[in-house]
Amino acid sequence: MVKRRRGKDQELAGGGGVASDPQLEDPNQMGIAGSEGRDPSVYLAVSRGYWFHGSGYYPLHKVDVASSSDSSSPGAAAASRVANLKTDVGWKTFVTLQSRWIIGVGGDPGGTVIFDTKTGKVISGGPKLVAPKVFPVVAVVGYRIYALSKSLRFIKGPDLVPWFEVLDLSKAMDTEGGLSLLDMCSWEALPLPLFFPSKLTPLDSMTPPIYAVRSYVVVGHYILLTLDEPSNIYEDRLNPEESQEATYAFDTKLEKWQKVGNTVLPFVGRATPHGHSGRIFLGLSRKDRSINAYRISVSTSSGSSTIAGGSDKGGALKLSITVFSVKNKSHEQVGVDTCRGSHKKYYKESGEYYSRRLYAKLKTYQIESKSLALLETPDKEMLGVEPEIAIASQREQSFKIFSGHGFYSDEPIAFILSV
Repeated sequence: MVKRRRGKDQELAGGGGVASDPQLEDPNQMGIAGSEGRDPSVYLAVSRGYWFHGSGYYPLHKVDVASSSDSSSPGAAAASRVANLKTDVGWKTFVTLQSRWIIGVGGDPGGTVIFDTKTGKVISGGPKLVAPKVFPVVAVVGYRIYALSKSLRFIKGPDLVPWFEVLDLSKAMDTEGGLSLLDMCSWEALPLPLFFPSKLTPLDSMTPPIYAVRSYVVVGHYILLTLDEPSNIYEDRLNPEESQEATYAFDTKLEKWQKVGNTVLPFVGRATPHGHSGRIFLGLSRKDRSINAYRISVSTSSGSSTIAGGSDKGGALKLSITVFSVKNKSHEQVGVDTCRGSHKKYYKESGEYYSRRLYAKLKTYQIESKSLALLETPDKEMLGVEPEIAIASQREQSFKIFSGHGFYSDEPIAFILSV
């Protein structure tokens, strides 16, 4: 698990609270991803303060992950700066592809930025979205990148039809395995999601409803997501007495949406894959924002599981979720941290103070072998067994990032990913 520090007295939220890597690999059963044959690293981009916010470039830093241990690293080592991202990071969602590329999607006009962790090259002129999207929901299945408008407001803004798109980056692969042929691929519109109305009634047009995705995860070839209950710009809820929450699934093979009963995903933001089974995930609990493990599987009405990768030919979908609490040696629930800065600088133009040094901690956890076996134990064999994951050891690495221009106070870290 990776905990990121955002701003003073702010909790971690969404996919950024846990190592946000849709292609997470975990050969050492640690909560941080690692590519086969090399030690894992954590990449993070910072938002510089004052006039640099929202424009210019964003420094990309790298922190190598130390081996798991009970001890903590002494002092605060500096994170190495590996690149400058010349893009509108503040409006983008970042994911990783094939444990090599960091990809940013979204913003207005909606360009795609790619960083190759192998070569250190930044590609800022990637394919543009068909329609701009602010902080879209982004999911990775194979070499395909899916982007969905996270918040649908039906008022003037950058999120316009089509609300759902796909970019097939397999077409951009060159003979050496790089993504240099980006002019060979483009974003393409996908079917309208079931939960987004295709048009509004005259009454709805006066007080347009707001739809927002609360949580999502990729299980097999399905993208699962849960929405907040619709509201409008004047009221907290349209129908407070009737819950409209549900989970929807997009079949990336059939390119079809389905509703999966009235079950909701029990976490917020994006859930992070853990291990190689394809059904264990880490996420922040909707109830108290603590870190939990989730065993998630999707099956068809015929009983076949999507984990095996078979092609489904229609039929109702069944969603199964088992929640495992994650606790440390003191039997305390593993949660989230806040951040602190120091050496603040005052800007007369804005009347605000900005921290010039950002201190952060990178935490890695080693799960007990018994807990690893429990994660794979079928539900029918868990009668009377507490679904709890125990941490055998943990290590903290402290590091610091310095900026002469200071950090943007609301969101000092734009994103964090493990690769």
